[in-house]
This record gives sequence, structure tokens and C-alpha cells, in this order.
Amino acid sequence: MTGRRSAAAAAAAAAVATLATAAAASPAWSVSARSVHHGEAVPLAAIDDEDEALRRLDPRSGRNIAYVDDEVRMSLDTGAWRWSVLARGSAVLVTTRDTLELVKQINSDATPVTDRQWQTRLRYESFQGGGLEVGYRFEPAAQWQASLSAQVLQLRHWRQRRLEGPVSFEAASATYAFDLQSAHADDRLRFPFQGVKGDTGAGALLGGEVGWRGEAWSASLGVRDLGWLRWRQLPQQYATLSTQTQSYDADGFVIYRPLVMGRNSQEGYTHRLRGVWSARTAWRAGTTGTLELGGDWVHDFGVLPAIAWRQRLGAVDAGLQWHVHERRATVSLGWQGWWLRAGADRLGSQQRSRELALGGGWVF
Repeated sequence: MTGRRSAAAAAAAAAVATLATAAAASPAWSVSARSVHHGEAVPLAAIDDEDEALRRLDPRSGRNIAYVDDEVRMSLDTGAWRWSVLARGSAVLVTTRDTLELVKQINSDATPVTDRQWQTRLRYESFQGGGLEVGYRFEPAAQWQASLSAQVLQLRHWRQRRLEGPVSFEAASATYAFDLQSAHADDRLRFPFQGVKGDTGAGALLGGEVGWRGEAWSASLGVRDLGWLRWRQLPQQYATLSTQTQSYDADGFVIYRPLVMGRNSQEGYTHRLRGVWSARTAWRAGTTGTLELGGDWVHDFGVLPAIAWRQRLGAVDAGLQWHVHERRATVSLGWQGWWLRAGADRLGSQQRSRELALGGGWVF
């Protein structure tokens, strides 16, 4: 009798393992959409209105950041592989308080009453497009998990802008002096004698994450949007804007050069994206919940830290996250494979940071 029971138990275990393997191998579909907008120095409601944006411009001290991260995707999971089709829009603006205060000063009717000096620095990158992504998950060792992804995009729009240099104001003569370097690449840029531009660009972006999970502690390190963007016949404009425009020829005569010197070009252009790096660590407090600390590193800006608490409430996975720099609180809810995430820094027309994301999946 004991032998029969052992055989039956073994058969049952084998059946359960077979069913689990089959379930894991069954194709699973999922859909998701997210929209995360952050405007550091200007309320989001005023960004599209230039006059209103200038009127309500209120930069923070030090570096200022604004970003957009919009995406819609549909994915198919087959075992360890994930295949996705997606459309996305991304933009990042990193600048300084000096730059934004200079913009506000120049566009105001008031003149500074004392000498002033500003050190300007601005970086803006944005692209829109759609394409395919393939991802792979695996376990390199016990308690370790890793994932890799590759994304190929067809770009519909790409814009890149850099501006850097000193600007000063002399109260006695009421004049500005500046020495600025500007670089502008944009598929919508227009200038005289422009040739036929390429209608679309291409992007190849990589991502990945490696994590360790113990009984109570876990940690991970990851990156996304690491790669290259390429556009054929992209309009580009490079300029030097300087009031220090005089020089001397071989005979000692003064030569006055134009105030703005630059060149327009239209050629193939490749840009390397440095990616957004992330680090997370979490502590699971038994059945009470999980505390997570983490941050995203953005090129030219630094770290955007966040702290979160996640807890199981019956059939619902609930969470509350605080984005420290953005001052945005986010609530997340998950139920039977579907999830919702919503957050903001405040309500009303003064809102400067918000996010909304939802998604879910089903197994055939």
C-alpha cells in the first residue's frame, strides 16, 4: 500500500510539474500605456502657451529638469521571451536657474538696476516614433535574475538643442554682452537653400537589468534607452553668438565680424543616447509589506530619487511612492494581473508633475 501511495504521489507531482511547465510556456498577451510629464519651472498647463509660460516661469535653484515619457505597447510572452510592438514619445530638458532667469529677464519690460552675470547651459533632446522590442529573461545563478532588451524604432520626429556660454549686463551702459555656443538639429528646421530632407529616422536602443533577491533583501541595477538615433539628411544649425567680434588684420586694421556666426548643413546625423540608469534596493518586512529605495540617473542632471511602500491587501497589491525631486506622490493598485498607477505633485492649474499608467494581461 505504501508503495502504491508513493507511486501515486510521484505521479501527481509529475502531473503538477507538467501542468506548471505548460502554463509557463503558454503564450501570454499584455497591453500597457503610460504618460509621465514633469515641468520643473513651469506649470504643465502653461507649457504650450509661450506667453503664459514666460509669465509663470519660476525656476528652482541649481539645475532644473523637465521630461516627457509617453508609451503605448502590446506584448506577447512566450517562455523567457517577450515580443512587443510600441509607440512612444520621449523628451528631456536639463538647464540651470541662471538660464531660465535670463530668459525671463530678456522677455520682461524691466531693466536690471545693477550689473548682472548669468552662466547659461541648456540641453534638450526629444524623439517620437514606433517599432518593435524583443526581451529575454534568465537566471544567471541562484537568487539572481537578469533581463535584456533591444528596441528598433522608426522615428517620426527628432529634435536636439544645446546652448552654453556666459551672458552679462552692464547697468552703466544698459548693454548685454554674451559669448554663446549653439547647436540645433531638428527634422522640422527650415533655412534658405535647403535640400530634400529625410522623412524618417531610425533608433536602436538597448536595455537591461540584473537583480539579486534574498529572504528579506533584494537589489537591482538597470538601464534603458542606451543606444543610437540616426536621421538621413537632417537639417542642422551651428552658431556662435558673441559681442566680442573685433579682430585685427595683418596691417593692424580692426576687422568687425558679424554678431552671429554659424553654418547650416543637411547631412546624415547619428547621436548616441547615454541611457537612464537605475538602482533599487528593497526590504521585505515579513507579511507587513516592502520598503523600496531607488533612483534614476539622468545624463547632465544627476539622480532622481524615490521611496516606496508596497503591501498586499487581500486580493489587491497596493503601493505608495514618493518621487523626492519631483515632489510627486504616486498610488499604485494591482489586481489579477491588471494594474493602475496615478500620481501628481498637486492638483489644479499649478500642477508641475503628473503620471498615469495602466495595463494588464491574459493567458491563452
